[in-house]
Amino acid sequence: MAAIALSGCTSSPKPPPDQPMQLSGSGAAESMEPAPAPQPPEAPVVVPNAPASDPGGEPGPIIPVVVRLTVLHVMVPSRLVSSSEAFWKHVDEHAVDPAAYDMLYKNGIRAGLASQSDWDYFRDLLTDYHAVTQPSSATSLRPSTMEIPLKNKQFEQAIFWYDGDGFLSGKRYDYCDDYLSIFFTPTPRHPGDVSVSVVPLLRSTRQRLEYTQLENEIPHFEQVFPEYLFDLRLRAVIGADHFLVIAPSPMAFKTPTLGAAMLLQSGGGEQFESLLVISPTSVRLEPPATHPAGDSGKP
Repeated sequence: MAAIALSGCTSSPKPPPDQPMQLSGSGAAESMEPAPAPQPPEAPVVVPNAPASDPGGEPGPIIPVVVRLTVLHVMVPSRLVSSSEAFWKHVDEHAVDPAAYDMLYKNGIRAGLASQSDWDYFRDLLTDYHAVTQPSSATSLRPSTMEIPLKNKQFEQAIFWYDGDGFLSGKRYDYCDDYLSIFFTPTPRHPGDVSVSVVPLLRSTRQRLEYTQLENEIPHFEQVFPEYLFDLRLRAVIGADHFLVIAPSPMAFKTPTLGAAMLLQSGGGEQFESLLVISPTSVRLEPPATHPAGDSGKP
């Protein structure tokens, strides 16, 4: 069973990664299925989640694994997800270590694993409220990182968070962009599982002016300062039949926590919250079959 420690999904045709879309009536499980790969005689054969051992039980050679990670950033009305006990009954929050769960919850973040078999419930809920989804995806043979933008061009942000020792820290960020940095890699001992690490990333921008004695425009330079909040890292191992859900906790509405700063937005007189669905697919690349010399392989 998949476990989580501290540190998606639409039908085809798929929209471009950077274009918003409305959720359709199709489920995520179908979109996570890898498309059948062509199998010419000399080309690699795609074998999803195949065991790396021979019939005798001896370990086989290490076979490359391709991981495709799909992330849905869904904007929903405020408190639709964060305060809905009916929603969270479909999410396994008990997979999180109790100490890690308490720390995330206090910082305005709620997370857990959900089963692909429950996707119809999530899809119908989001469709009923006309939720707008921003999909992103990345595919790699090697451990990789993708960044999910949450908020851009924040003039000023004051963010407070509790660390692992329970101490409250705070900092002000000017001209800031908010991201989630997601590192993902296959798990060698459990074919089909994908390990992910989610870290808040804040990029603040500062301008530096240089004065000269000439009567011309004063040049200025922008400096970007990225800061990863590793104390608030969320690590998870996601099985092939599960996906990870991240949303605000009720504490995001009570204190200026990290969850409030990154997962709550206002616009048009309304308040919205972010729901993130992270769903991996992995396939293993088997080398083409070899034949003895003089044997064409044909019957």
